[in-house]
Amino acid sequence: MPLFLLKILAAVRKVTSKLLWKIIRRFFLKPPNHPGVWEIVRNYSLLDFNRVMCGKQYKMDPLWGILDYTLYDLDYYFYYEYPHTPSYGGDCDDAAYAWFEYLKNSNLATDIYQILCIDGWKVSTMHFFTVARFHDGYYRLFNYRLFPRPFLSLQETCDVFTKESLVKSGQYKNMRWVIYDSYSNSGDSNA
Repeated sequence: MPLFLLKILAAVRKVTSKLLWKIIRRFFLKPPNHPGVWEIVRNYSLLDFNRVMCGKQYKMDPLWGILDYTLYDLDYYFYYEYPHTPSYGGDCDDAAYAWFEYLKNSNLATDIYQILCIDGWKVSTMHFFTVARFHDGYYRLFNYRLFPRPFLSLQETCDVFTKESLVKSGQYKNMRWVIYDSYSNSGDSNA
């Protein structure tokens, strides 16, 4: 897929995701019985937060992921565990969003990126992950959980998907990626 099409797709998804989230939340999800879970979890250390993220169950969005949206209220993402698991929601974009918001709150990183990628034209391979540049200058990958080694650049971090099988669909031989959202501690933020 050409990069400009992926950029258009990302822009459209930002709108449709928020709209779908409002509809799903209002009509299909019960509010968590214990609101405020996110307020607790967001203050965990990096290792403790990673342990929580490692324990999260993947849960596809409705219609095999066709109705793709993000759980923008992270109380829903962190509260719902078995037997309280919602009937849908809790996939890669939710994990990437949780990491993005956690890292913004933690002050561990100077720059944080939520990335949307695809392998060629295969829509089924669309995937979200988070990358952060820490104060030591190294970039770290958060693909559901913290990746075990740091990288020297944003490009090198994203390229690991072309070299290793980090998602169910395997290696991304024809990977294209765009920055879906970004945050900088210097105050620069792109949405």
